[in-house]
Amino acid sequence: RSMSASMFEVGLFSNAWVWLGAAIMVALQMAFTYAAPMNRLFASVPIGLADWGRIVAVGLVIYGVIEGEKALRRKSGLTF
Repeated sequence: RSMSASMFEVGLFSNAWVWLGAAIMVALQMAFTYAAPMNRLFASVPIGLADWGRIVAVGLVIYGVIEGEKALRRKSGLTF
């Protein structure tokens, strides 16, 4: 939402449309991943809890890197 302000400065719930879009995306991803008709149609298989853990871990690392870069840019006075 912001190239320079942290997520908490902007406000975690300041845009309801983002949360609605994320909820719809998660629901569709769950249907694709776990619904048997979708598995047959796309030749996919459900993934396990350990896989979800790795997915969340990678997402958190990426989030940390981006927020860290924003903090460094704010501290140094650099702009985008």
